[in-house]
Amino acid sequence: MAQELSQPPFDIEAERNVLASIMLDKEALIKAADILYPSDFYDPQNATIYEACLALFHASSAVDIVTVKAYISKNKLSKKAGSTKYLNDLVSILPMTTNVEFYSKLIKEASLRRKIISLSSDLVGLGMDETRKLEDIIDDIEKKVFQISESSNIKGFVHIKDVINELTERLENSESNLEKLRGISTGFENLDKYIGGLHAGDLIIIAARPSVGKTAFMLEMIRHLSVKDKGRGKKGLSKKIVVFSLEMGKDQLADRLLSLQSEIPLQEIRFGDLTGENYRKCSEAMAELYDSDIFIDDTPGQHISELRTKCRKWDMEVGIDAIFVDYLQLLQGRNKDNRAQEVSEISQGLKNIARELRVPLIALSQLNRSVESRNDRRPQLSDLRESGSIEQDADIVVFLHREAYYNKELEEGDKNKAEAIIAKNRNGATGIANMKFIDVCAKFVDGEG
Repeated sequence: MAQELSQPPFDIEAERNVLASIMLDKEALIKAADILYPSDFYDPQNATIYEACLALFHASSAVDIVTVKAYISKNKLSKKAGSTKYLNDLVSILPMTTNVEFYSKLIKEASLRRKIISLSSDLVGLGMDETRKLEDIIDDIEKKVFQISESSNIKGFVHIKDVINELTERLENSESNLEKLRGISTGFENLDKYIGGLHAGDLIIIAARPSVGKTAFMLEMIRHLSVKDKGRGKKGLSKKIVVFSLEMGKDQLADRLLSLQSEIPLQEIRFGDLTGENYRKCSEAMAELYDSDIFIDDTPGQHISELRTKCRKWDMEVGIDAIFVDYLQLLQGRNKDNRAQEVSEISQGLKNIARELRVPLIALSQLNRSVESRNDRRPQLSDLRESGSIEQDADIVVFLHREAYYNKELEEGDKNKAEAIIAKNRNGATGIANMKFIDVCAKFVDGEG
């Protein structure tokens, strides 16, 4: 329908055709309901009539001119739905009911355009509101834009045969056990046996006491994803890894990655004490890291909303295949007066980022001191620091444990033993993956110790 330039987008003719189709053919309502909400109708009368049709359908009643009239009368909706003549005029249109999906999409498009116009008006008010923090305003804007984007996605059911076809293709193309993983390999085969790799949308918590090796464990995963197993990422290019390093500067992080990649002791790299073979190995490792797609943000004290904003922007511009956060307790939330609630907001925010961007998000976490007061110092879920919400929001919780951290008198053969304890696994088994810790390179590897 033609409109004046000052009028918002709408299509009354399409709205009337959809309603007429629904009251003439029950199959039409099923098709329309997959696309439209009552709020998508521009004319309030049409929205009320559509809402009545949906209510009858959900009550397993017939949907036709008679039942719709009765529903409107019974619920005293005549003022909103219009006169009986208006309903009779709708049915007299006699539309092609097979076109209901086409009409519905026209209505949906006009509805989305009106929402965009409405949002642009709201932005002026938000920008002028000096009583609110800028980070909160930006977060609100992003949520509204994301809601519009999500409402434009019309998602239907997928037949199981299509899912099976994808599964068959993946299995036929697999060349090794690791490639058969449903997720992305962590680089630790013993751990992958339990969790099946890193899965899109999952929040994975890696927790330990300070200096046990959380960052080292994270960096080995990053190195595997970006250098050893570059593969193809979400957008068809090599895997893109985003790292938020809130505790350690980018230079320190690069030193440790270089030590892992070159297998040269970290101390030699820090002091630049490289000669002969080590210099060659270091140069090769630097070239390999240079060609990887690792993106580091070492801004300290970031707010969870700021982190979310950066991830959304980076995913749109470049693409993200996995996100790492070192570490969770160094992020900030809104509730500064209640630390448990603040950490709860942070953990829920991280989970939402993983789901929204459909990538695995791996966050490091501190443990409280209670683990050190027990005879068996293997961590438990109750040891997660400051909030039970971390356990609740996480899909997988892995504790790192090295007995040598507590007992300096261990025999030489036991000093490098380490364990990755899978304490929570929403979609699989829990257990212990045996590891080794190579101290000179601050490196974890698979092994029995």
